[in-house]
Amino acid sequence: MKRCVSLFSLIGLCCILALSVASCGGGGGAGAFTGGPPPDPTKPAQTLDTWTDASTDSRVPVSDLLMAKIATTSVNAGALLTSTRVEVSGTLTNVSDIKVWWNTSDNFATAVLAGSQDKPVIGKAYDVALSDAGKNSGFLYYSISLPLGQRGNYQLKVHSVTGATADNIPLPKTTALRNIIIDGSMLWDFKTGGAVTSSAAIGADGTIYVGSDDGYLYAIQPDGLFKWKYGTGGAIKSSPAVGTDGTIYVGSLDRQLYALYPNGTLKWVYPTRGPLYSSPAIGSDETVYIGGTDADRSDTGYVHAVNSANGRAKWIFETVGWVQS
Repeated sequence: MKRCVSLFSLIGLCCILALSVASCGGGGGAGAFTGGPPPDPTKPAQTLDTWTDASTDSRVPVSDLLMAKIATTSVNAGALLTSTRVEVSGTLTNVSDIKVWWNTSDNFATAVLAGSQDKPVIGKAYDVALSDAGKNSGFLYYSISLPLGQRGNYQLKVHSVTGATADNIPLPKTTALRNIIIDGSMLWDFKTGGAVTSSAAIGADGTIYVGSDDGYLYAIQPDGLFKWKYGTGGAIKSSPAVGTDGTIYVGSLDRQLYALYPNGTLKWVYPTRGPLYSSPAIGSDETVYIGGTDADRSDTGYVHAVNSANGRAKWIFETVGWVQS
């Protein structure tokens, strides 16, 4: 009898110990005690601590050109950054992609791709979904890829990061305006209806303006595509000039100085006494100066000062001989 009682006591003791271990999570696995509450998905995952403009000028083509970096600090362990709103702007016409990368250490070379937007439209903002970004403190990196044949400038704007609070930056932030480096190789050519003996002028938006012996002033896009042309009554030997408001001024052998709006429509025309070979110059007050000739007298020329607002002469100075420079 005593042996039976001892045996039953031993079995009961083992059951009590097993229940005790199970209730404390000693067996591990999904029921293990974590020592703290789970992450709250309703609270931000990160604070955005610092913004770094990492952008540079670049040749094309280029893949994954680093533009910006954001350092973050985790405030809700396990919660994620879900998306970021980004935009590329500038005078270039094509971007292959925008990519967003994540790393828990400050090293772009080993960062993991967290999200991307293929073939974004220049000047349009996109919400890029992020995956596996923000579980711990780390770094968001933003890059773009530029295809062959691009020229002009570019910059990247980060509007926001969802899942974070931008208390230390704050967003939105935009990188510096950077330029595509041209190494001297021919990117494109543009054919006019006559010889081109004048120099080109470039507008603030990158548009190229050049005159031709066919009598037209051409506006050409930075990628070499036709934009518009304006016809005069004679060959254009004069190099155009562009005012601060974008107005284009050019002389023609038809004896007239033309002022054109950036869209290629006529603003005004100023008649002179002979063919215009010289290029206009623009003063600090936007007065337009141009040297001229006299079709009836080879020993007489003129310098004209023209009001840029209405195309009327401010004054005319007579010279000895034609002015053709």
